[in-house]
Amino acid sequence: RPYAETAEERTLALLEESLLASAGTPVPESTRSRLLATSANDLADLLPALRERGEETLRRVAERLADRAQREADELRAVLLAQKARIEAERAKHADPQLEFGFAEDEKRQLAADRRHQERRLADLEKELTTEPDRIRRSFEVRATRLEPVGLAYLWPVSG
Repeated sequence: RPYAETAEERTLALLEESLLASAGTPVPESTRSRLLATSANDLADLLPALRERGEETLRRVAERLADRAQREADELRAVLLAQKARIEAERAKHADPQLEFGFAEDEKRQLAADRRHQERRLADLEKELTTEPDRIRRSFEVRATRLEPVGLAYLWPVSG
């Protein structure tokens, strides 16, 4: 039978203590064969409880991942909005064409190239503001789960 979590914690502590104390003391063959004969049935009996605990753990983990996904999506959105604001502020600073008087031709070409780049980046930022936070959230979704028993431990008194 599966233990409640608090009883299980104590059992695991006992198991660790026993393993350390036994220092590899062999299990008698009669006990070993008896436990081995019932292990498949014991595991089958425990699987429903293990599945239930696995589903509960999955639910908790999925909630925590969703919270983190939302937090990271919000942070990314804030970064993108800050980039947009910086570009718009820079564009406003150079919006008056009269400021270009006295510029050399290569400076005017550079300023025009900067403006084209800023226009493209602003258009890209508008798209990214809708697509990237969703992409971040999707990256935190649980897409596959699997529950596999990897071992079965019996606590058996030394006397019996």
